[in-house]
Amino acid sequence: MARPGKPTAEPKRVFFPDLGLPKLSDEEKAAIDKVAAADVDEERRKRDEQEQMLARQAYLSQRRSELRQQHSLVEPLVEITIDIPDKIIDACPYILINNMRYDAGVTYTVPLSVYETLADIVYRIGDHVRISKGEDKLGAMRRGRRGSVIAGRRVA
Repeated sequence: MARPGKPTAEPKRVFFPDLGLPKLSDEEKAAIDKVAAADVDEERRKRDEQEQMLARQAYLSQRRSELRQQHSLVEPLVEITIDIPDKIIDACPYILINNMRYDAGVTYTVPLSVYETLADIVYRIGDHVRISKGEDKLGAMRRGRRGSVIAGRRVA
């Protein structure tokens, strides 16, 4: 049976040097050829069974993971893109959490708890950049009148 992507040409025969052993008759050679062919067929069958078993295990693992997420046994996976401002990238090209490196500009699929941590870190880096530019941390909230009333008096 030819496998897809595999060459179907006849393999090269290996010639062994004459070791001075007695010559074999055609019947003996035919019997040995049958044994060799049976051995190769057995090896091929075992390899195919091994590949089939590995495919079953991979599918089983994938389905278990999907069902765990469906039944909330594990955290849901969320995508996040690490967006660090250009001004900071030279000093901070990545974020390191639990010995896992998250590079700037790359999208990752992570558990929800890691997503929350990464999102907070990215927000705080951006906040740091805004403050270092001279912008107020609270921004527009402090700029205008809010019309607050304290003890019956309007305060700016």
